[in-house]
Amino acid sequence: MSPDRPRASAWPASARGRLRSGIERARQTLAERPDLADRLVWRGYLAVALVTAATYLLPSVIWYTYPPGSRSALGVVGITAVTGVLGALALRGRRRHPVRTVVVTALLAVLTIAVTGAPGATVLGTALAVHALAATWPPVRTWPAVLGSILAVGASMLAWLSLDVWDVVLGLSRLPEGPPDHPPGARSPEEWSGLGRALLAGIDSRVFEATFSALLLLTAVVAGLSVRSRRQRDFAAQAQAQARVREHRQDLLMARTAERTTVAREVHDVVAHSISVMVALADGAAAVAPRSPEQAREAMREVSATGRSALADMKRVLAALHETAPDPREETADLVAMVDRFRAAGLPVAATGLDVDLPGPVALAVRRIVGEALTNVLRHAPAARRVELEVVRTPDAVTIEVLDDGPHAGSSAASTHGSGRGLVGIRERAAVLGGTCHAGPRPERGWRVAVALPVEGARGREPR
Repeated sequence: MSPDRPRASAWPASARGRLRSGIERARQTLAERPDLADRLVWRGYLAVALVTAATYLLPSVIWYTYPPGSRSALGVVGITAVTGVLGALALRGRRRHPVRTVVVTALLAVLTIAVTGAPGATVLGTALAVHALAATWPPVRTWPAVLGSILAVGASMLAWLSLDVWDVVLGLSRLPEGPPDHPPGARSPEEWSGLGRALLAGIDSRVFEATFSALLLLTAVVAGLSVRSRRQRDFAAQAQAQARVREHRQDLLMARTAERTTVAREVHDVVAHSISVMVALADGAAAVAPRSPEQAREAMREVSATGRSALADMKRVLAALHETAPDPREETADLVAMVDRFRAAGLPVAATGLDVDLPGPVALAVRRIVGEALTNVLRHAPAARRVELEVVRTPDAVTIEVLDDGPHAGSSAASTHGSGRGLVGIRERAAVLGGTCHAGPRPERGWRVAVALPVEGARGREPR
């Protein structure tokens, strides 16, 4: 094989990917099913504790202190099994009562070491309890309980440990054939040889066992704190996702509200303007019908034309709210026709600038503003002798001014039919385009509405 050729991995990438995905699925399952995780923990610990107790039945493990099969040897096995069962029962409540579980498992470890000279599986149980405590409580409340457990278990091992667990494992792997080198019974260190001597726990072994137990508990703490941190991140991510969902719903609600407001404003403009003109035309037709039937018929034809125009406007409003902007040329033509209908309704309108070139959004706004202003005059000042309408296009803005010489619209006689939406709608339309609106009574007589709408793209334009 060429030395430059990379070595193939012992694990194919697909196998590693499947392993990682399997571990992640298992973690997610245990996170979603805490009851399943608790059952696996306490049942697994119970199995380890019972296997450890069964190990003490082997003559090669127990013979250095007690004769195999003796009452004392069976007592060691029984105590190890009982403490294992009690530890498993304590671990069942490690999520609900983590501090109590840590205290109980640490006391079981100290008791087992003091009575039998060996920890059995109690240190593992304490580590599992410490892990649950670190995963549930904040670190400032976790570390005191953890340090207390480390000190209690370590001190008991330094004082009472007599069975070296690691040498037991190594000794079982190289057990000699036949009976032990010495008959069962207590022996001094000088009398020990072979496997028996390996099973005695000297000071070095005790320090090693105590250090190993402390490292095991510290590892459990770190793992528990990592789980707690991951849970907090997941909770924060869920909270952010829920906040985004709420914001999205709020945006949809605000969009619906804005759409309803837009529809209401458009419908008000179309219906109110047209109906005001139709009412005026119908009243005029009724007044002249006895003496001039032809004029009455002409007025009714204007009523019919105004109604058809209103229906067309309604269809266009409902169709154009979510589509493209209307054609400015159509809006300009509609503006001229609309002013003509107000004249036919009896409003003496003198208009200038109706044929100016206007951008699409501004053209629609101009048409609606002019219609609202003339409707207010027709509704609130029907006795006006002159109404002046002027539309002016400048390089950077479009100005609209409507003047009348009728009674003030704020008087009681002039506002009996007002809904209050007309001037509000004018101001809203001007504000949407960044413009201004000034409306109020004139010093001499009548009412004035002046609106300035900026033309998009005109601001900041350098002269050529």
